[in-house]
Amino acid sequence: MKYRVILTEDAVADFKILDGSIRNQVAKQLKKLEYAPYLGEHLGKKGPFNLTGYYKLYVAKKSIRIVVEFPQNFKKPLFLSFQH
Repeated sequence: MKYRVILTEDAVADFKILDGSIRNQVAKQLKKLEYAPYLGEHLGKKGPFNLTGYYKLYVAKKSIRIVVEFPQNFKKPLFLSFQH
């Protein structure tokens, strides 16, 4: 099953300012998410923060972190942000 990855407005802005080679790496990870939405590490409950439904994966030797939300009641992952 193929899922649709939706970028938030902030994610689109972050994506546009990435270096070209890093942008390609991020694009490849986003493409993988279309077929494997639970790719990456599940964040779950971390101390006082409940991050259930959020996943993280990295590119560029862990210099860029991609945070993805995949709500249980939706049929598509929601891409939240890049962090570096």
